[in-house]
Amino acid sequence: MLDRLIIERRSVRKYSPEPVPEEILEACLDAARMAPSACNSQPWFFHVCRSEKAKNAVADAMNSGIYGRGLNRFVQEAPVIVAVETLKREKAAPWLAGMVRNVRYETMDVAIAVDHLTLKATELGLGTCWIGWFNEKAVKSALGLPKTSRLDVMLTVGWPDDRPRPKKRKDREDIRRYL
Repeated sequence: MLDRLIIERRSVRKYSPEPVPEEILEACLDAARMAPSACNSQPWFFHVCRSEKAKNAVADAMNSGIYGRGLNRFVQEAPVIVAVETLKREKAAPWLAGMVRNVRYETMDVAIAVDHLTLKATELGLGTCWIGWFNEKAVKSALGLPKTSRLDVMLTVGWPDDRPRPKKRKDREDIRRYL
């Protein structure tokens, strides 16, 4: 089953207007909740925008300023927009290790959790799209978050209303080396 999910998971930019039931969203969020993280710190929080008011405010904020050149206009049509907040480390070990190695482990942890969410969504027939190009300051304002909070990724979720295209991937020889 996992191979099917990995192959079928794709970025969806055209959605049916059909709402996504809360129990299906909860299953996706539970998958994210089960993701591993450095020292089990779980540095994520999901702001799930389902109401028209919340979705419109967040979509408008995402696409405001220099971010409004049309690249992500499709977010307006998604039944759900998820703002993924990266929480500050509460545990010293991953923070210290990240300082020594110049790595933001919390960003990696959030990416793993979001990937779990997208794979569960795919299993349930939903489509998703990761969005990294958005007006973070405006989205934080629309969500009533403090300026010090961090939103590294946004995610659209809904029932796909398009046809999948074949994936273009590098050849195996171009991505690995055995030693």
